[in-house]
Amino acid sequence: EKLRLKNVPVPFKKRGKIKYEVKDYINFFLSYHSHSYVFFKYGIMSLHYKIVEIFNKIFDVPQEYYHTEILKKDYDEEYTYGWLLFERLLEEFHKVGNKNNITITVFNLPAKTHVDKKLFEHRLWIYGTSKDDYDLWKPSKLLKQYSNKNNITFADILPSLLSEKNPEKYYYNFDEHLNARGHELVAEAIYKELFRIKTFKNENVYPTA
Repeated sequence: EKLRLKNVPVPFKKRGKIKYEVKDYINFFLSYHSHSYVFFKYGIMSLHYKIVEIFNKIFDVPQEYYHTEILKKDYDEEYTYGWLLFERLLEEFHKVGNKNNITITVFNLPAKTHVDKKLFEHRLWIYGTSKDDYDLWKPSKLLKQYSNKNNITFADILPSLLSEKNPEKYYYNFDEHLNARGHELVAEAIYKELFRIKTFKNENVYPTA
């Protein structure tokens, strides 16, 4: 009953006022006043994150990244609640779609960690966890399950990316976002996936393991 919703989405967790550190204010200042900094800052940020990862591994203070947490076979209470909330939100989307004659479509657009094997294994090395604790297809399976339950169209981009020889090349080197080539590939994959779903709506394309 604590998941009862009205007609608007609710925040997963109430968060307090954002607290910025000194480095954040320096970043804001230089981003606004220095063109040279803007040009180099993503390389600086990438170096910073690598140093933090090494530091965390050495001093045994890893904090798992949510891009790998969502792949865990066994969720903690927070993720379990999050998926229940997502299911309730899909119910609301379905109601709004039906009421306004709108077709709702859910897409699974995977993060770079989900398609880049080396990056995924590097993250697990940092956290000291095992591949046996993760299921790459779990988000896809849950999204498909909840979408089907609410008669919502679901399109998964993960199979298209994994079918590429080097899927990591469609993402930027310094973060998890798609680059220009990635957006082109995803646009084409979305088109093909929607056509496939229209033709073979209930086909199961996911491994059962």
